Amino acid sequence: MINLPVIKKVRQSQNGFTIIEFLIAFAIAGLLAAGITTSISQVYEANENHTARMIAVKEIEAALSRVNIDVQMAQEINIIQSDDDEDPCFYMELRWTEWDNTDNEVTYSLDTQSHQLKRQVSAGAWIMVATNINTIEAQKATANNGLNDTGNLAVTIEAVVEGRKTVTESRTFEINPRSTSQITITVS
Repeated sequence: MINLPVIKKVRQSQNGFTIIEFLIAFAIAGLLAAGITTSISQVYEANENHTARMIAVKEIEAALSRVNIDVQMAQEINIIQSDDDEDPCFYMELRWTEWDNTDNEVTYSLDTQSHQLKRQVSAGAWIMVATNINTIEAQKATANNGLNDTGNLAVTIEAVVEGRKTVTESRTFEINPRSTSQITITVS
């Protein structure tokens, strides 16, 4: 049988936590809080990077979708671009005549200050097609390790989205213009 007066005596002498027990509990709580905070921070950062990457991809898709439609219509394609990293430039002029003899002229220009790809139709107002566009390059597509001209236009667009971390996405697409298109590319 258990001696009850001894148990009562032990309980009466323990009125609270000792300082050691409190410090151990505080340390464990601190470790749990640090782990939870780190996990939440990593999830937030991964989500932010994913969102920035998706914005970059969507901007590239918007630009290429619009350019693709116009290049496929064009009978004459004139591209002026710079390979200078200090002062990049991209200017594309597309011309075609509709079945009812309506002449069309569409111009694309990359504003390197605002990183916007802009489009102008028949000397009208400039309309923004996509933002966060860092560079655009176009070249005649080739096959057989560069030996044969395919008649297509290879367009590479790079988008950069700034945030906590800078996210860069680049896509290259091959566009098949009309078979009668004349493509002129000037690199300065």
